[in-house]
Amino acid sequence: NSNIINVILIKNVIKKGTFVKDATSIVFDLKNLFSLGTGKFSELVTIERGGSPRPIDRFITKEENGLNWIKIGDAPEQGNYITKTEEKIKPEGLSKTREVHPGDLILSNSMSFGRPYILAIDGCIHDGWLAIRDTEKRFDLKFLC
Repeated sequence: NSNIINVILIKNVIKKGTFVKDATSIVFDLKNLFSLGTGKFSELVTIERGGSPRPIDRFITKEENGLNWIKIGDAPEQGNYITKTEEKIKPEGLSKTREVHPGDLILSNSMSFGRPYILAIDGCIHDGWLAIRDTEKRFDLKFLC
């Protein structure tokens, strides 16, 4: 990201192909800084839209074996982690939704458009969410939030 690189260049001194912060900090090898190369974000992660079993009212449950049904209202006003849900859906609805897991990043595409959250629970998302999976752990999820 060019903005990040500009900040690094401004805050650091360039010396023999390395960045040295305050002359006493960790030295970053320039090759490692650019190790991801360039390309589309979608080529580095898996991006999938959520889905809903219909009619949703037939799939909502209070049963213990229900799957966490992650809705926009479950996202915290402050913070970036989803840790609980108010509702669950029946396991029979799984084929009509998108299952997500701890460590997945979800991005709202309705209501609070574009808000990213990191999952701390297993669950399912409706079509108001996008799931972004970094299976190779290339990105710091907190940075993406």
